[in-house]
Amino acid sequence: MPPPIGNIKANCDAALAGDSSRGGLGLVLRDHTGSVRKAISIPTRLSSVIQDELLAIHNVLTVALDEGFSHLQVESDSNTAVGYILKHHSNPPSDVIDIISDVQWLSASFTSITFSYVPRAMNFVVDALARKALPLVYETVWP
Repeated sequence: MPPPIGNIKANCDAALAGDSSRGGLGLVLRDHTGSVRKAISIPTRLSSVIQDELLAIHNVLTVALDEGFSHLQVESDSNTAVGYILKHHSNPPSDVIDIISDVQWLSASFTSITFSYVPRAMNFVVDALARKALPLVYETVWP
């Protein structure tokens, strides 16, 4: 479902290559018509799955700010990551505390922002973009 007029919906996800520490992030930003405003595959070196899920959220906020968007709806299929950001879960691992703080700091730059959990089946496009990033060396941006 597209966001209301004037809002951007941002979906994000992380993927892990089963045989290594290679990871990938997938980001898609859509406007109220459902049109893709930006899609990105970003290769990473994975420390933990939750770290990359939070990095995906962090990256989508940075991209949205760079694009000049001020009303953002962020969706992730990581209930844990969304819970840490919304402070529903306590005691995050030490390797993600700074990322969570950065996300909360960046969030203040938006006129309005929401974070929501969506099931993986609803996040399949960014899952595909995250998996596309696994063999990459540099990020790929569309359009």
